[in-house]
Amino acid sequence: LTYSFPYPPAGLLMVAPVRLFGFDVRYAHLLALCVGAWMLTRVRTDDVGIAVAAATVLLAGPHVHEVIGLGFTEPLIVLAAGVTAWALSHERRWAWVALG
Repeated sequence: LTYSFPYPPAGLLMVAPVRLFGFDVRYAHLLALCVGAWMLTRVRTDDVGIAVAAATVLLAGPHVHEVIGLGFTEPLIVLAAGVTAWALSHERRWAWVALG
């Protein structure tokens, strides 16, 4: 498509800063995946081992390189889920921002 953006505008807003600096959107997807996995490790403070194991499984999955390489938008969903889970577990008064 050369005349529209077929995805919801949140994904466009997440990758816009990277595009403004002239980089490919896949760098934004890689950054979103890493930050989302890191945020997921910060959700559980009582048992960090389980959280780190879950983030490791997420980052070491067999198709992660394909998801990043083909420019799929799933890393943006991982980032949104990580921020939302962290906000619900630590900063409940700001959870509405993450859910929005």
